[in-house]
Amino acid sequence: MSVYNKLLIVWLAVFWLVCLIGLAAYWLSSLFALAGLLLPLMIKRYLDRLTCPHCNMPVTYQGEIVGVAYYGGFLNRVCRKCGGRLDVDSMALGK
Repeated sequence: MSVYNKLLIVWLAVFWLVCLIGLAAYWLSSLFALAGLLLPLMIKRYLDRLTCPHCNMPVTYQGEIVGVAYYGGFLNRVCRKCGGRLDVDSMALGK
């Protein structure tokens, strides 16, 4: 499975988790909202583990501004660091 597909699956899961936590916080208890605050930290940890198969840079890397790297959860089909394709399975490339 390509890195792009994995990133897409993560964001779909995040969407549904946020919806479920919001509904649980509304109907059950505000403690679910508190637990939902930990969700961005868990998402960042997982997204940092998804790396480009060519240069091992996290796929959330978006570039540099004034020499400082910045990251985001955008769905990129091409690595912003090396230009390698993320939507092609690395096993299909023979790597």
